[in-house]
Amino acid sequence: MPGEKARSLRPGVAVRTGTELDLKPESWVVLMMADSTVRKFSGPATIAMTENLDQERGSVLTRLGSALADMLFAQEQEGSEVVMVTREPLKDELFETATTHVPLLVHPARGSSLLKPPRRFQWVNIEGIPLYRVSVYSWDRLLWQGTTSGSGIECPPEQCKFELGGEYHWVVEGLLGSSTVRSEPGRFQILSEGARHELDQVLASPGLSIFSKARLCLSLNLYDKALGLVNSHLGQAPTDAQAYKLRAEILGTMGFFRDAFFDYYEATRKSSGK
Repeated sequence: MPGEKARSLRPGVAVRTGTELDLKPESWVVLMMADSTVRKFSGPATIAMTENLDQERGSVLTRLGSALADMLFAQEQEGSEVVMVTREPLKDELFETATTHVPLLVHPARGSSLLKPPRRFQWVNIEGIPLYRVSVYSWDRLLWQGTTSGSGIECPPEQCKFELGGEYHWVVEGLLGSSTVRSEPGRFQILSEGARHELDQVLASPGLSIFSKARLCLSLNLYDKALGLVNSHLGQAPTDAQAYKLRAEILGTMGFFRDAFFDYYEATRKSSGK
């Protein structure tokens, strides 16, 4: 980066919006992009990380075309690039600083879409925090607030009256004496009845592969559904490297970078026959 010491990016390191990568001649970097593709950039070059503001969702069928295009692009980029991401021996020290210091939202995941309203909210606990406060919001008001010592809590249906097509937010606060550690706000949306019906029709098509269906769900931010499809496939084909790679893309999109790294590593092992 300009004005900074040169450094080596390790597998699993997140590069944030606003960062510039200055690649010298004969240097390169492989990045897992926000659209779940893996791309290699070679120097000399400067890569500026900017936010894509073009987020028109369109219909399920429109997103299917986009998902298929992404899948074909990702397959085209397979090979040595994916190996380069995970070719180093798996070392525990890569994750010495991976312990979370704020609650990590698991379900509903941040930015996710859901097929039906959630009843249970789940997160990753922080070591040493005895109590958590969970707050669920609509766009203009607090719907419900509750406390628990665990990593999940049920939302009373009489207070959490979620509407199909609605958008909501939730946060988790770890409470320790007078100190509070707060998660990033988690936005989630519930699919409308029409969109769900259209999705069911597409997913019922016998001509689509399990990967096309999972990638469609990923493009619609239906992370739980996408993971379910891939996990079901891996139960029948546990050596399928492409399935591990796709699951890594889903987990990475959800923010679970450590789990994504392990799946990328497993995909490399399966591809090489180890």
